[in-house]
Amino acid sequence: ILGQTTIRTASAQTLANIRDINLQQVLLEVDAQQIKPQILEQVVIDIQLKEGDDEVARINTYVHLVQVIGNTQSDKLLVKLNYVDDDEDKMMMLTKYIASVRH
Repeated sequence: ILGQTTIRTASAQTLANIRDINLQQVLLEVDAQQIKPQILEQVVIDIQLKEGDDEVARINTYVHLVQVIGNTQSDKLLVKLNYVDDDEDKMMMLTKYIASVRH
């Protein structure tokens, strides 16, 4: 786990664990009892450089993949999100965040 982010859909929001992240997409682990994103659904994630930092990049994404982790009774989902945000400031923060977790 590389960190945590907040994931927001039109109907729910929850904390998610970041399993993998790059400049094209992010792979999250979410609790299926809290949120069930749908393929192609628009989703926003919050990337925060440091804990307690006021600067948060709210990055627009869409759901590319949803997969159950483990057996079919699992309450954990793997969610792959592709970025659709072209805001340069957000992408700069994302680049810094990736560098900080990949050190």
